[in-house]
Amino acid sequence: MLVDSGMPVDRAAFEERLWSLVDPGDLRWVVVTHDDRDHTGSLAAVLARAPGAKLITNAISLTRLSEEFDIPAERVITVNPGSRMAIGDRRFTFFRPPTFDSPGTPAMFDHRDGTLFSTDSFGNVVPERARHMGDVRVEEFLAGFEVLNRAIAPWTAMADAEKFGRSTPSWKPCPASRVCRSGCPALTWIWRPHSTRTASDVTEDIAVRRIAAPPETVPRRGPVTVSRRLRGPGEDWRRPQG
Repeated sequence: MLVDSGMPVDRAAFEERLWSLVDPGDLRWVVVTHDDRDHTGSLAAVLARAPGAKLITNAISLTRLSEEFDIPAERVITVNPGSRMAIGDRRFTFFRPPTFDSPGTPAMFDHRDGTLFSTDSFGNVVPERARHMGDVRVEEFLAGFEVLNRAIAPWTAMADAEKFGRSTPSWKPCPASRVCRSGCPALTWIWRPHSTRTASDVTEDIAVRRIAAPPETVPRRGPVTVSRRLRGPGEDWRRPQG
C-alpha cells in the first residue's frame, strides 16, 4: 500500500525510490488522503505502472482528481469518515481529522501496527530534514506546527478552544503509537506500562493548546518546560531505538 504520491517537482526521485522498495506488480492499493498536488504528483504514473493497484480516496477528492486524471471507476474505492476496510491481515479505519485544507480529507488508522496517517492535519514544517520528532528541537517543532496548521486551516484562529477540543475525540478509537503527518517527522510514542496515553492523545494536546488557543494566549516556554508539559509521568515521545 502506498499512501499519497509525492510532489510533481520530486516526481522522478519519488518514483525511483518507490520502485526500489516495491515491485509495480506487487502494489495493490494507493491511498490519496486528499487531492492537493503535493499529495498526487506521481499518481497517474504510479497507477499506469501498477495496473493491479486500486485507488482509495474520498468522493470529493475523486471528483477533483477527475478534473486532471482519467481513473477508471473499477479501480476506485471511495471512503468516508467512519469507513472501515480489511485488507489481508490489516484493518483500517477512516475518519475526518480536526484540521484540513481540503474537504475531501480522510485520515487513516492502521490497527495492526498502530500507525495513524493524519495527512496535513497536525503537520509541521521544520528547518532541516529529520525522520523522527525526537530529532527536532521542541521549540522548532511547535513553531512550525503553528505555522502549517494556521496556513491550512486559518479558521482555527477564530475557533473556541473548548469547542475545538470537543472535536478531537474522533481519534479516541485509534490508540496510535505512531502519527505520520505531512511535511514533518513522524511522532513515535514510546509506551510505558503505567501510561494510558497514546500518540493520538499527545497530538490532541498539542492541537488544542497550539491551534485553537489565540496566539496571544499560547504560553511561550523553553524546550524543557514545553516538553514536560506535553508528556505525562513516565511517558516519552522521541526517536525509537533499534
